[in-house]
This record gives sequence, C-alpha cells and structure tokens, in this order.
Amino acid sequence: MDYHLVLLLSLVAGSLAGPVQRSGLLGQTSCAKQCTDKSKFGYKIGETYRFTYEGETKTSINGGNKEQSGLKFTATALVEVLSKCELSLKIEDAVLSGSDPNYPKSLLTDTQSNEFKTALEEHPLRFSFQDGIMEELCPLPEESAWVLNIKKGILSSLQNTMDTFKTEQNLVETDVAGKCRTKYNLKQEGWRSVSIVKSKDISTCLNRHGFDTSMGYILYEVPSSLQSLPIMNSSHECEQKISTDGHMESVLCHEVHLFKPFSQGDSGAMTEVTQKLAFVSKSTGTTTRMAEVSRRDTLLFTQVHGEKAITTSKKQVQDKLKELCLTTENGIRPETPDLFAQLVMLMKKLDATSMAEIFEDVKATSYCPNNMQRTKKFYMDAIPMVGTGAAVRQITQLIMNNDVTGALTESWLVSLSFIQHPTKDMLTEIAKMMNTVHGTKILLPMSTLMHTYCQKQSCEQDSDISDILNKMTANLGNDCNGANEEKVILTLRAIGNIEQTQTMIPVLEKCFSRKNNAMGIRVAAVEAYRRMPCAADRNNLIALFRNTDEDSELRLAAYLQVMKCPTDNILQQIKETLMSEEVNQVGSFVWTHLMNLRESSSPYKETVKTMLESDDLPKKFDLDQRKFSRNYEWSHYSQELNMGGMLDSNLIWSPESFVPRSVSANLSVELFGHSVNLLEIGGRAEGLDYLLESYFGPSGYFKDGTINPDEKDCSDIKMKKLEKVNRNFDKKVQELKGAMYARVFGNEVLYNQLGQSAPKASGSSFNFLKMYQELAKGNEISYTKSNMFLDSSLIVPTIIGLPLNLTVNGTVSVDLKGRATIDLTKPHKKILIDGIIEPSGAVEFASMMSVDAYFTKSGIKMTSTLHSSTGVSTKIEIKNKQEYVFNFDVPKTKSEIVTARSELFLVFKDQEKKQVPASEDITTRKFCSGHTIVQLTGLELCGDMMYPVSKDNALGFPLSGPAHSVVLLHKRDSHKGYQLEINQIDNKKLLHFKVFYDTPGSSTERATGFELEVNKDTKILKSSLISPWKKARFTGSLVDGQKEKKLSGLATVDETQEYRFDSSVGINTKGSQTKYKPKVVISYPNAAPLRLDGSVDVVNSEQKQTLDSVVVLKGIQDDPITINVDIKNTPKAKGVTLKYTYEKKKEYSAEILAKLSDTKNKMIAYPKLYIKTPTKDLINVKGSISGKPGSNIRKLEYLAQIFNVIIRGCDSN
Repeated sequence: MDYHLVLLLSLVAGSLAGPVQRSGLLGQTSCAKQCTDKSKFGYKIGETYRFTYEGETKTSINGGNKEQSGLKFTATALVEVLSKCELSLKIEDAVLSGSDPNYPKSLLTDTQSNEFKTALEEHPLRFSFQDGIMEELCPLPEESAWVLNIKKGILSSLQNTMDTFKTEQNLVETDVAGKCRTKYNLKQEGWRSVSIVKSKDISTCLNRHGFDTSMGYILYEVPSSLQSLPIMNSSHECEQKISTDGHMESVLCHEVHLFKPFSQGDSGAMTEVTQKLAFVSKSTGTTTRMAEVSRRDTLLFTQVHGEKAITTSKKQVQDKLKELCLTTENGIRPETPDLFAQLVMLMKKLDATSMAEIFEDVKATSYCPNNMQRTKKFYMDAIPMVGTGAAVRQITQLIMNNDVTGALTESWLVSLSFIQHPTKDMLTEIAKMMNTVHGTKILLPMSTLMHTYCQKQSCEQDSDISDILNKMTANLGNDCNGANEEKVILTLRAIGNIEQTQTMIPVLEKCFSRKNNAMGIRVAAVEAYRRMPCAADRNNLIALFRNTDEDSELRLAAYLQVMKCPTDNILQQIKETLMSEEVNQVGSFVWTHLMNLRESSSPYKETVKTMLESDDLPKKFDLDQRKFSRNYEWSHYSQELNMGGMLDSNLIWSPESFVPRSVSANLSVELFGHSVNLLEIGGRAEGLDYLLESYFGPSGYFKDGTINPDEKDCSDIKMKKLEKVNRNFDKKVQELKGAMYARVFGNEVLYNQLGQSAPKASGSSFNFLKMYQELAKGNEISYTKSNMFLDSSLIVPTIIGLPLNLTVNGTVSVDLKGRATIDLTKPHKKILIDGIIEPSGAVEFASMMSVDAYFTKSGIKMTSTLHSSTGVSTKIEIKNKQEYVFNFDVPKTKSEIVTARSELFLVFKDQEKKQVPASEDITTRKFCSGHTIVQLTGLELCGDMMYPVSKDNALGFPLSGPAHSVVLLHKRDSHKGYQLEINQIDNKKLLHFKVFYDTPGSSTERATGFELEVNKDTKILKSSLISPWKKARFTGSLVDGQKEKKLSGLATVDETQEYRFDSSVGINTKGSQTKYKPKVVISYPNAAPLRLDGSVDVVNSEQKQTLDSVVVLKGIQDDPITINVDIKNTPKAKGVTLKYTYEKKKEYSAEILAKLSDTKNKMIAYPKLYIKTPTKDLINVKGSISGKPGSNIRKLEYLAQIFNVIIRGCDSN
C-alpha cells in the first residue's frame, strides 16, 4: 500500500479521536451538542432498558414519638437509546401514595394519583448522555417544572461521572442536588458487576437552595467550604451496581436532612429520603421521535414558584370567613391568626370572578350581621397578602372604583412591590391605572414588579413591557421640562427600579444636561441609571462628572453611577480628574470612596478592589467631615463562614449651603453566595439653611436661644400670635425643597417630597378633631387589623426531585374596641371623661418542614402563639377643680392577660394531626394569688402551665413536645368597679382634704378613706379614717398665743375606744429670763392617764446662759419619774448636771463642771467629773489647773476615784 495513503488515513483517524462536535444540529433535532468517545457504559443503540423506580420520604421527630408522615411514588422508568450520546426517559405505571393519618406507617393511594400519573407519563425526556454524564436535558415546552424535577431525580440516580470504574475519584458533580463535591469509592468488583459508593458533601453544594420570598439578592462565588445555608445537616450516599456489559443494574440512595435548630445529636426534626432503581429487562426498539429541540436544561433542580393550577372553591373561602366571624364576635382569639393565614392561603387559589363575588357578599349588611365590620376587615386585610393575579386585579378595580381610598389605598399600592412572583397579567392590570388619578402613585410599585418579572423572563422583545416603558417615557417629555414636577421625578425614580431601560438613555441625558431643570430632577435622571446593565453607555455620565462647571451634588451622583460598572479605563479617567480636581467637595468624596473600596472586605466588590490595589491616589483634599463630602463604609466578611455584612453611607455637601445637601445609608449582607441589599434610606434638601437662619439666625424668631421678650409669659400668648408663627413657618416651608426615599431589597418603595413641588396628601390622614367629635357623642370606635408579616420558604432539593420546603409564616391580628364620652365644654367647672377600651390580639409563628409532591405533601408543622384579651373601663370626673372622682373597672369576668402555647402537628396532605404526648411525658403547674388578694381587691390572678418532662439526651424545646402557659385574671366579686374620690378645698377660712376608695356593689366591705378638715379661724382640726378593719375619728384644736400654746385632740376608734391628748406650754418672759410650764395629759382606754408636768427656766444674756429644768412623768409606773437638767455657761462656771429619779431615793446623776478663778496674774480651773448610780459612785474626778494667762500650764494636781480606786497625781513645769 502506498505509504502516503496510510499516513493520510492515520491523520484523519487522529483528528476524529476526540469528541464529535454537532454544532450543526443545534436548535434542530439533536439534544446532544457533542458526543464523547469514552465508553465505560455500553448502552446499545436502538434498545430500551426497563427499570423499576421508587422514591419515598419519611418525616418525623427523631428521638421523640414514633409517629411519622411520609409519601411514596413508584413507577417504571424506560430508558431508550436513540444514539450513543442521546437517550430518552419515559415513565409508565406511576402511582402516588401518602401516609394514612390514622395509621401513619401505612400508605394509602392518593386521591389524585391519576393526575400525578398523567403528568409524569405525558411527555418523554430526551437528554445528552456523555458516557454516564447527563450533560444536557431537552424537555418539551409543555413539560411542567415539577414533573421535570422528578425526572431529573431519576436521571441523577443513573449518572456516574467517573472516568473509569476501576479507580476511585473525587470530583465536582452536577445533578439534582446541586453542584457538589462528590467522592466515588469502589465497594466490590465481581465477575458480573461492580459496586460503587457515591457520597456528596452537601455543605459545599452550589446552586442548591432556593428562596420563596420577596427578598432580592445577587449571586456571588467565593472559594469557601460552606456554600449552603447551614440550617440543615444533610447526608447523601448512593450505592450503584453496574453490570459488566455496561448498564446500570441497581441504585440505592439514602439521604437524611436534619433540621439543626433545636436538635441534639441525631435527634430532631428529620426527613429521610430513599431512592431505589432496579434493572428489569431490555428490549429492541424505541418510540421517542427526534423532534426539534426548543428547550434546554441541566440536571440542576428547577425552583418552582408562583401559582399552582389547583383552585379553591368560593365556598371554602366563605366558610373560612364565617368561621372568623363566629370566633371573633367578642374579640381576637388565640386561633384567629391561624384562621387568617388559612384564609390567605385559600384566597391564593381563588379566581378573579370569585374574589369579586366574595367582596360583594362581605359588603352586604346581612353577611355576618353580629360581626359584619370585623369580618369585612379580615377580607380586606387579606387581599394585599395574596399576591396573585386575581388579587392584583381586585386591588386595581377597588382603587379605580374608589371602593378604597386614603391610607388604605397607599398601603395597598406599597404592598404590590413585595409580590414574590409577578406575572404578565399583573403588569398589564396595574398599567391600567397609569391614565387615572393614581397614575403617579402606581409608578414605583409597577416598576418594582417589572424588575422582578424581567429577572425571570425575557422582556427585551416583549411588546406589553415596551408599551409600559413608552408610557413612562412620555411622562418625561423631551427633556423633563414638564409642568408636573412630581410625575417627572417619580417616573425617573421608577426607571431606576427597572433594568431594561437602555432605550431611555437619550432622554435621560437631556434631562440631566438641561440646566434649567430643578436640581432634584437632574439628580434623579442620573440615578435612573442605577440598575442598567454594564453594557449600557455611561460615557455621558463620565463627561458630566468631569465637568467642573456643574454642581458638586450632580457630579457626585454621576460618579456613583459610573462606579457601579468600573473598568480600567473608567478608573484611569477618574484618577486623572482627581489629580486636577479643584472642588474640595468632589475631591474629598471621591478619594474617601475609592479608599473605602480598596479596603472593603465585601466579596461583591472584589473586582474593583483588585483594580485599585496598584493605583496611587493623591491625598490633597481637606477631609473635615463637618463641612466636606465623604463616603463611609464598614464591612466585614468571613470566607470560612461565607457570610458578612456592609454598611455604607454618603454625606454630600454643596458649596452653596452650610448644611448637607444629601445623605444616604445602605445596609447589605452576604450570606452563602447571596448578596442581599436589605435597606437603603436617604434624602436631600434645598433651602434648609434659609429656614434655619430665619428662626435661629441673628434676626431670627429664636435668636439667642430665647423667644421675643413680649412673649415670655405663656399666659399672654394669644391665638393671633400662634397664627402669626404658623404663617411664618408656612412661608419658610414654601422656600424649602426636600425629599426622602426608602429602598427595600434594592427596590425603591417609598418617595416623599417636601416643599413647593411636594404633592398634597391624598385621602384623609388621622383627624383628631373628628375623633374627638365621635367620642364626645359617645359613639363606639373599633379598629381591627390583620397582617401576614412573614411568608418565606427555603427550598432544598431532595435526591428524588421533590422539594423539601422549610416554611415560616408570621401572622398577627389585633382588635381595639372602645366607647367614650368626653365633655370639655366648660373645663373650669366640669371635666368628664368616661370610656371603656377592650384590646385583644394574637400573633402566631408557624413553621413547617414538608416534602411537596404537588398534589400532596407530608411533613411536620410547629406553631407558636401569643394571645391577650383584656378590657378596662375608666371614668374621670373633675368638678370646680376641687372634686376628683376616678372610677376604674375590669368589665370581663375573665381577662386573658397572656396565653402562650406551642404545638406540633404531623401534616398529611390537607390534614394536620395534632401531636398529644402521653400523660407521663408532661408536667403541669397551676397557681393562684390566694384568698387574701381576693378579699382586698375582688380579683384573683391564676396561672396554668404545661410543658414536656425534661429527660437526659432529650430533644430541646419546642421539638420536645407541646407546651402552653396562661395567665388569667378572674373577677371573684359582684362589685361594679373601683372608685377613688379626692376632694380638696383650700381657702382663707377652711382647709379640707378627703380621699375615699370603695368597690361599689361588692359583697365584701372594702370602703377605705381618710378625711382632714382644718378651720383656720378657730384652729380646730378634724380628721377621720375608715377601713374594712378599723374606723377612727379625730378632733383637735390648736391655741397659738404669746403666753400660752395649746394642742389637744380626741381620737375615737370603732366608736367605742377613745384616745385623748391635751398639751399646753405656759410662757413668762422677763428681760433675759423666760419660764416655760409644759403640761401633757394622754389618756386611753383601760389604763391610767399619762401626765407630764414641769418647768424650764432659761436665762440668755451676754454674760450668762443657763437652763434649769425639772420634768415629772406620772402614769408609766407607780412612782413618778423625775428628770432634772442644769446647764451653766457663766464666767465662773461651765458645765452640765443631769439627774434621773424613778423611785424613792433611786437616782442616777452625772455632773461635768469646771469652776474658773481668773485674776490678773493667775488663772485657776477646778474641773470635776462625777457619775453616780443609786448604789455607788462610778466616777469622781476633780482637780485643779493653774497658770498665767496666755502661757503654758504651770501646775496640774488631781485626785481621781474610779470604781473605788483612788489615784493622786501632781505635775509641775
């Protein structure tokens, strides 16, 4: 053979040795884009392989009771080999079963098993098979996402991505569980088959979790060992047995998902998933047609959101409303939040026609006549919580028909921004309001819905979306020079909510370039770029930033929008501008912003951080934060935990103002590959400096921190002066322009303006005068509000393709019912406030761990409820500013102060079976406040508790079992309330004070009071005291004369016992000497009176001060008690003498005395200390001290007798 031909054939064979590319077949009839030459599997073309398939889940409280909830489906899986790299999966004989609620370990065929069977068997699934790798799937367009997920589970069990069956391997594998680190281990190799164990590290999986929430996020990737939310402890292992001829013999997979919170070890809320596949036979021939490929997918689990096709009947919703009507006639009950949540869930499956009919029903007065208003309010509160196309249609119709107005309209429009899964029908329905009076208010919520919708759908060629955008563009005119500034600004801010707005760039450029436009419009036009893709042209913004003739606020707004998509070229232009920047406001902000980017730890900013690391930035600007613009950032990120947070803020000043022009703050978190912009708030103001100066400046109203001198006395401020201040304030506000905004999850949901261009408030806000008028008439006021404030799910794919949903719902219901009469017509004569208020409320958190098979579900549900229902009536009456009467009552015979409970349920499709523990597994406690409190108040406070018994290695609460705690206030008497009366009279002749407390109508006497009366002319005092235990009356008189003072009183207790007190002091003064004659007599029942008599002589002159007193006390004992006190302070003697005599010749005495002899040349002191008892002398010390005046002591002599010990001494200097 010619060697040239051999060489040519060799080259051709070599070129074909790699994968065969089939790019020419893309979009036509081939699912496989390429075909590998590897052949560890040996599926034969034209043959069909038949397998039995089984998927089962069991959910239970592991370590708790033995009950469980589960579901199972079985089927026959047919794998048709259309070509070496293209296979097809078909399903036959599918059966869906679920646990029997009465016997949970037994399975019953589901009532909708036929619908399940039809959906699974309707379409074949073609897929690209690259020698064990399911590279790509090509489902038909009609295939439902949930059906496709089940088929992905089957294909995942058939997938083996090893290079060869002879070598163990670690790699990253993509299947229905996510993109996970996978380990293949060889278990056994025989003559006919090889066994392989495949295990996954679930914590490393990417593209795994889904979220059913209104929260928006941006994905990021970092090299971390923790890529999934660590709320579940999951394990995943499969054993594959592969025949030697190259087909799968059997697969057994076991997956365990343990809910980490409240778990202990392996105990806790657990879902086990088992997957079995077994080869049965093979046959020749295939039936799948090689049709055109119009849809491609991967093995990754498809998150299923939005409305299910299953509908609710109108009667089900009406029945739930009637249940709410009957159970809430007397206020909110503990079960009310759950009933309201059920109402919302039922309404989610209701069609628009039924919703309209139900609204007409609840408006009728015959609908729940005893509780009509509250029942209607439950339905109205539920509408914005539903979030379906039918609910959106009802919202728009009710608003456009003016069935709802004012604050309710505002809240409904804001609620549209939080719809999780908007549809095209919702957008077209909302767009109808653009040409109505609500056209301006609808812009922000509509733009948020458009952004959410277009994130999941392609909107570039959508004519309906284009029509809405064209209407928004028309609001701007040619260059935003419109008469309605409010509409222009809100349109610009709505554009900023939407991503697909590149077509509006020419108009936006004219809007911010036109210098005659208000600065608020120009800044809003720049910020409208904030969500545009990086491919959008931003050269005009770069030019605006570099234009030093423009206002610094506008330049910095352009800079921030440019930096959302930084490139090396953009950073170079910014650096060049910074080098030559002369405006410190711009330079200081840009420099601090770039430095914060360079030092940021946020993974979302890693790209721009890398770009800036090599740049040297000039620091030539004044960074004084009190007067110059700057950016602030705090961020922290842990790569190991794959979580962090960031708080950044912008403070922008204008050279034309001494107060900041704009400020904003933004809070974001990074969690396991998801960056979430939680909240951003900000605002801007123009003219605020003029307003402040007009009030606090040199000529301002509050100059020097005080008000004008002629208004210092508050009593002199007349209404005309207040009106003048009000007019001046309104005038200054007209010169003030400002705005504030709030963005939640990156969506702007609130924008309010202040000043000339601010819109007038629509609808009626809180009207105090109207409320007062209603109260003055004695009308009843009622307020009811229910809200599902939390409705979120974490979706975890299982190996069988069914989602494991971790759902948490939070629902609150409050009711406030009151009635009052207020009379303030003549406040100087009478004030009356009489009313009753009965508040009740409940909040419930419901969490559920369930496996959803579309037509059925199984799992565990836990609810925690907090409830309170009380009431109080009050009457306050004031007459002539002297008589005060306060009445207080607890009208309910049983007030539920607080009720808290936690319950566990097993979920079987639409049934929930409450878990009731055995009596030996629970502990109960009861207590009451006791008989004494009842006697005092007529009320009894009682508590009742039930909780699981604590055991070693037991589950943590609340998974350990149900629990409840209740505190009740019982009314145990027939009393009509509590009355407190206070009377006070104080004039020139009389002082009268009375306090009285009673419980009118009670069977137990509780009247208690005190009364005091003083006649200022006669100096007579009277008082009385009554109580259930004692009664007392007191009369007293007072004489306040120059020669005599008297105080006397008589107290009568229980009308039988008298206590008398008489006291007097006679006073006689002659010169420096005053004589006092005190006298006191105290008498009381069954005892001799106490008498005190005596005299006190006091001399008080310049040379002499003495006190000589004798007091005799009789009545304490048989003999009188005498007390003598003698105090001397004279030139010849200084000292104190005390004597106490209590029996004849029994005397205690003490003397401290110093006699003085003072001559011209010598001074002598004779000190003495003498203490004596009736039986002996304790201390007797006396002596002398002599010396010359002004010199040291010359001689000291003393003689002391202490306890019969004599001491003599002498000391001379």
